[in-house]
Amino acid sequence: MEKNELSFGYVGTFQKTYYSDSYFFLDNAAYHEELALASVSLAGTFFYNYEKQEEKTWQSKDYWDKTGFSRQYFNEYCTKKAEIHSIGFGIASKTITSIDGTTYTLFSIPIRGADYGAENAGNVEIGDEGNAYGFQVAAEQVYEGLSSYIKSNGISGKAKFWTSGFSRGGAVANLFGGLLVERPLETLSYGEDDLYDYCFNSPSSAYLPEFQATSKTYKGIHSVLNLNDPFTYLIPRDIGFTRYGSVHYIPDRLTDVLYDERDRERMVKRYHYMDRGYEDAGLYNVDLWRFYDVGEKAAIKNNLPRDAIHPSMARFFQGFVDGFCKTDVDLTINRHTYSQFIEDGVRDFVASLFGANPKLAPFDLDELTDLIFNTPLFAMISNEVQQGHITDFIMDCGFLVSALYDKEGTDPEALEEIIASLEPLFGVLANLFKDRPDLSAQVFDRDNLLNTFHAHNMELTYNALLCCDSRFEEEPTKLNDGCYYALHLSPSTKISVYENGLGKEMFHYELGDMSESVLAGEKYADNSVDVFLPKDGRYAYTTDSSSISLYEVYPNRGKELIKEDMPQKGNIN
Repeated sequence: MEKNELSFGYVGTFQKTYYSDSYFFLDNAAYHEELALASVSLAGTFFYNYEKQEEKTWQSKDYWDKTGFSRQYFNEYCTKKAEIHSIGFGIASKTITSIDGTTYTLFSIPIRGADYGAENAGNVEIGDEGNAYGFQVAAEQVYEGLSSYIKSNGISGKAKFWTSGFSRGGAVANLFGGLLVERPLETLSYGEDDLYDYCFNSPSSAYLPEFQATSKTYKGIHSVLNLNDPFTYLIPRDIGFTRYGSVHYIPDRLTDVLYDERDRERMVKRYHYMDRGYEDAGLYNVDLWRFYDVGEKAAIKNNLPRDAIHPSMARFFQGFVDGFCKTDVDLTINRHTYSQFIEDGVRDFVASLFGANPKLAPFDLDELTDLIFNTPLFAMISNEVQQGHITDFIMDCGFLVSALYDKEGTDPEALEEIIASLEPLFGVLANLFKDRPDLSAQVFDRDNLLNTFHAHNMELTYNALLCCDSRFEEEPTKLNDGCYYALHLSPSTKISVYENGLGKEMFHYELGDMSESVLAGEKYADNSVDVFLPKDGRYAYTTDSSSISLYEVYPNRGKELIKEDMPQKGNIN
């Protein structure tokens, strides 16, 4: 594949990527590292940190100029203040020619995934039916914008589409890709082979059966996700949502056997080269997660771990989503109960954070963490969770929200309405934390909370894709399906797990101590142990456990038993 190196503007700095028209004659059903890098770079040009509105489109214009795209268009929300259901996107086009001489109009359509203010409220609005409403209404705007663009420029004939987005932009790009193949544009000739849609770190937004979403119809849509990113869990599969097309995961310790051996160092090294001017831009915080022992009584009652080696954000988020959707006290969360009892309050609260409610005085989001942790109520709320005082927890959460808005410009009645609308959410959280005190102990840790969204940034995704690109690494890191094995051993006093390819011990447990282990693991109050095995490894294990089972853990979908009654010595390939 030809290189054609170029630099692209990203929040005032320049980074490296490649571009070639030949990318769009590749088999779109396959994931292509070169197209993924070009696509995340295109999405990166739609990140803004500029004070002047007229400066917000220069990065995309520069990228298009360098790659030969003309007829450049930006919709009004690229420079206008965002609203709850708005979306910013751009469109440009060029003529490309296949090896047999056939010409196509190639459309480049980046969708904004940052600096979008009130649109954050749309991210939590799923509606009663169909695809997630807050993302679907935005995708419809992109589709109508493209239709108008085609008409105004008199474009017809064979066409191909290159769409890219990060975060909210990725969720909208995913649904927009679905619209393109479900509703063919009248003057254009194209099919399912002509869509190249790459979505990064976005939540599920499509509401249809999994077999249909992953069918050949949507083969050109690819999502690249990070298991440690909470935004990718925002609308969980547990309540019926999925993504069009295929999904690929950035490796971490749970899914990559070479993570500690090689790949983490690569990502850290590349990540340190990027700096948006923030003090923490050089920190790779996805591995900095604290686990807390909740005590023998609580651990036995709720079958919870008492210790963890290499605890991860991914394990926390998977447990949180599973618990949130399955709590059966007072309000069981499914699509109907969320849209009827939770959605309005969350949407209005998030909108108010970004100044979209004129009756509530906005506050600087940079001050939010300090406001929370410096409020004595927060410590009270944490204690109430640990003691199972549900009513007090709900009431004091309301007091905390009131304290956050305690400033001039807030209408007391509007504040009371917001607090009342949030009470069902507070109730669900109270019951979740009562049932899973290990989750509350982790999330109420200041450092954990500060690091929670660290995996949700463009820099981390971009540099991870550099590590997965053969033009940058002789032996590139590989994306995976996000699944990993859990080897459950009960009871145990001694466990050794070797990786045959590396020829080294990866997990060591003896008399309750697993501090020398490379792989992640968890120890329970009943002396059972879970060892988490990346699927790309080849393992040999020995143990004194009398009960040994192997599970496969799926992203945002729980685990399934693969094999039980395993011998005390064996191999896992």
